[in-house]
Amino acid sequence: MEWTKLKEQYVEVLKKELEETEPTIKAYQYLIDQGYDSEQAIDTLAVYYHMMTMNLLEKKKEYEESEWDTILKPIYQKRDGKKINKGQMSSLLRRIEKEIGKIEQGNEEEYLDGLMFYESQALNFSQYYGLHTNELAYVLKAWTIKLYADYKNENYDLLKCMDAELNEMAYLLEKDGNPYSNGALAETMMKEDSELDLNDPEVKKMFFSSAIQCLQRIIMSIDFWNKQLGYDGYIKYLKNVFLKEEK
Repeated sequence: MEWTKLKEQYVEVLKKELEETEPTIKAYQYLIDQGYDSEQAIDTLAVYYHMMTMNLLEKKKEYEESEWDTILKPIYQKRDGKKINKGQMSSLLRRIEKEIGKIEQGNEEEYLDGLMFYESQALNFSQYYGLHTNELAYVLKAWTIKLYADYKNENYDLLKCMDAELNEMAYLLEKDGNPYSNGALAETMMKEDSELDLNDPEVKKMFFSSAIQCLQRIIMSIDFWNKQLGYDGYIKYLKNVFLKEEK
């Protein structure tokens, strides 16, 4: 089911939970205190409600309030930052490309592993949440900005640029795939490569620049494949690529 329809269902449930479920009330009030309006707060909670629903279906478990409370923990992040609108978001993405650089035509080979990783993430994420390509593009743009902000020790408030739930999805993707904010990932990477020193400034620069360049290339690919294959063309393209990989 597509995200817009799923969100409608979750929003109705969450509005009822705001009358009686403590974890929902607490998380909602935190977002309101951080400057979210009521609609933005509930839409953000819908992202986590979907996560809980998928977990319950996968594990064939019944709803437990304690598990819902655990899933909501990422809500309690620092949410202040420079507020930017859509025009400023576009300008910032251009500035990031100019500063960090981009994958030049013909130089894709050295980035193939990174591109495959992020494209796999994009496909899995779009299927998990039922996103259309235009929604995925916004998530990837926000993910790029959040990576850049993390690298520069900055913070941007993107709520004027995009729907609150897409902004939250980008936050979750960025934190999950960033070893500088995900301790478990950092530990795994260092176990796989005993010589990897994440404290080395050059290693840090390489991680962020490579990740940002790969994401920006994928954003360009979305536009290209949508023009080639029509609506949701990029997702059709990805499915075809990874189907071939499986064979």
